[in-house]
Amino acid sequence: MRKRIFVLLAMALIGSLSFAQDDVSVVVRYGLFGNGNGILSGSHSNEASGDLGIGFAFEYGMPFYIVGKQNGLKMSISYSPLTGMKSSVTAGTDVDLLFGYWVRFPFGLSDFAFQPELDFGIAFKSVTTDSTVSTMDPKLLLGLSMRWNCLDFAKGNLEFELTPQFGVDFGNEPSIYLGGRLGMHVVLGKNTGTDERIADREGRIVDRIQEIVSYDPALKDSVSVYRSKEGVTICLESIKYMIDSYELDIGEFNRLDRIIAVLRNYDNRILVAGHCAMINPDEPPAEEPKVELSEPESDDELSDEDAEPEEPEEIVPPDVELSTKRAQVVADYLIERGVRTKSDISIEGRGSSEPRGDNNTESGRRRNSRIEIILLRKI
Repeated sequence: MRKRIFVLLAMALIGSLSFAQDDVSVVVRYGLFGNGNGILSGSHSNEASGDLGIGFAFEYGMPFYIVGKQNGLKMSISYSPLTGMKSSVTAGTDVDLLFGYWVRFPFGLSDFAFQPELDFGIAFKSVTTDSTVSTMDPKLLLGLSMRWNCLDFAKGNLEFELTPQFGVDFGNEPSIYLGGRLGMHVVLGKNTGTDERIADREGRIVDRIQEIVSYDPALKDSVSVYRSKEGVTICLESIKYMIDSYELDIGEFNRLDRIIAVLRNYDNRILVAGHCAMINPDEPPAEEPKVELSEPESDDELSDEDAEPEEPEEIVPPDVELSTKRAQVVADYLIERGVRTKSDISIEGRGSSEPRGDNNTESGRRRNSRIEIILLRKI
């Protein structure tokens, strides 16, 4: 029986990948929950008024949906000692092993979702009076789960649930349960709708910063704000340095101070990316010198150094080196002003690999000499 269940689950997991939809990705959630149930009727209600315990749940979100916005499979196991024992009952436990199917309905662009689920499995019941009697009955459980997955907490890797549930076990006299579950899950992957929520949040950040920039005469013509692959990018264009140097022109600190006032409103980690115009754009790349190797007269002439030549040192292109130093100057200033600690700022020199203008014109070279201050995506 157990082997058949595992085979069916494996077939479902593998088969689900062939129906993948572009707007849904695989997600795995697992975690602990506490549960409590009142036993309303049936033979089990003559033994106790309820159970209270803990459990473990594993959920697999398939990369497609038939209804809702994502469908998935679930496995849970719970251990619940009986409470409010009746008659001559002195002890008892309920252990449920359930397999289920769930459907997820996100609440728009909020962090909440509604997730109905239907579980079926086995209820192992043990009741002690003068002796211990154990039974194993089929059980059906319907849960109406409310989920909260906050993108601003733990990088969106935790999800909390509150689930009212209704269950029936099919013993000699079916017992009816009514209760609830409270749990926390680790999220591996992204819940359905996460990309849309990220886009909405970052879009609102872009709008707020762009509004501030548009009303500031010192920024509106030289700063652009937009979403990028890393997060929200604030681009300082035509930034002035000493010629072919990484030292900032004294007038640029005023612009940076205005940007710093904006950055203080957010707690994202920061990436400072430096860009520069192509150095000597008309100069052709230098050819590597050719070295002629002579064959040794005998094996005795081979030394250890000849047999294992040292690897050449990596040569950093001058434009990358220059842009890295320029990014470092800006990052150091942000740290000095207390915008972030050193561990919360990283730098990257991108050289002249992403030009915005023509390196053969003065205006184009000014556009290419820029700094990007990126509020990194939290997820």
